[in-house]
Amino acid sequence: MPPLDERLIHDIVQLHTEGMKWRAIARALKVSRNTVRRIVEEHDQAREQVHSALPARRSVERASKLASFQPWIEELLGTYPDITAQRVLE
Repeated sequence: MPPLDERLIHDIVQLHTEGMKWRAIARALKVSRNTVRRIVEEHDQAREQVHSALPARRSVERASKLASFQPWIEELLGTYPDITAQRVLE
């Protein structure tokens, strides 16, 4: 099988993105329906892969902003069980 040029691959992916069926794309571009299927599936798989060029994000475990107020909030909730979040904030 001869290698496919980038323009043909782009056209197939573009037509598929626009909602055209594989058979219609194959007829319009005069390629095999299986070629269209293979290109579309390869493109979809490539889109799902994580980009390795981007650095992995490091998650930093931070303390909660409410940690220092936790005992006070629990005391308020114990004393006033129907208190609203707005009143706790105030």
